[in-house]
Amino acid sequence: MKKALKKIVIILLCCILSFPVLLSSAGCSLLELWLTGISEYYGDYPELYTMACHSLITNGYNQRGEYECQAGVVPLETDSYGRILFCFVDDSVMIPENRERYYLFRSANYALLICQYSDDINVYYYQDYNFINKDPQEENGIHWGTTWRNRTADTTTIDDPLYGFSDEDIIHLKEWNDWDKPIDKSKCVSTPIGNDFHKMYNSDKKARNVLQNIKLFDYDASAEVIAKDKFDNQLILVFGRDYVGDKNNYKNQKYMQAVIIVSKSYRYLDGVCSMIFSDEKNQVHISTAPNYAYQEALKKLRADNYWNVCDLDEVIAQQTSSS
Repeated sequence: MKKALKKIVIILLCCILSFPVLLSSAGCSLLELWLTGISEYYGDYPELYTMACHSLITNGYNQRGEYECQAGVVPLETDSYGRILFCFVDDSVMIPENRERYYLFRSANYALLICQYSDDINVYYYQDYNFINKDPQEENGIHWGTTWRNRTADTTTIDDPLYGFSDEDIIHLKEWNDWDKPIDKSKCVSTPIGNDFHKMYNSDKKARNVLQNIKLFDYDASAEVIAKDKFDNQLILVFGRDYVGDKNNYKNQKYMQAVIIVSKSYRYLDGVCSMIFSDEKNQVHISTAPNYAYQEALKKLRADNYWNVCDLDEVIAQQTSSS
């Protein structure tokens, strides 16, 4: 009896130990599956979702304990050449001042975007000024779709997507993106269509190592890769803590976010590779700053770091050899 029981215990231990390996061969670990749950976008517009995830600072979903809130994608209008004006909403990872209000409708990005066109493989869009962003309102009527671990999902819906956007801003967005003009492919950048950027990008843990050299916060910083360009340069969202005053008083901690751009080998350009994105007190909350500050900041960050222009490793190598 004891021998039989011993064999059963050994078999069970082998199964438990081998299970993460089996999951890893499928692209995820047991721990990752438990910590991140299901992060896929389950809606009908993966091409629009892909564009939004490479235009805004977002990982496209947010985990809340046992489930994730799905990003919302709502097409609104099509011009005579097939461009699509659409609304995108994702859930915030910021620390809210009013948690109850936050859970009702708070969001990191509530944006209108314009997609130029797409095919079976890629989505095409203008890199700069392809969106306008605002704080969501209760009047927008956001109903979050949730994904449980059984891989079923509800679609996030929006009752009134255009509420809160001014006619002037929408006109500007259309002008920036050549609405109702012939498609100009030379002005477009492209991204392969996908529905789960967390697994595509954040599985590379080397992103955290770069923080040892780029001193953005006092301590306790972590990072995740949220986008790559066609040269595999990487845009990384960084979370960390700073202190104001006495470092021995935890109440002086400020939880902040920043974004940085590094090369495929995690090298970076000194002085221009990062920007502050948001902090706990909303002293910096660039995603809803007035006067197109979000668009301007992202445009400058990308331009300074050759995003979709060339391999950042090559730029750094040239600078190193000439110095």
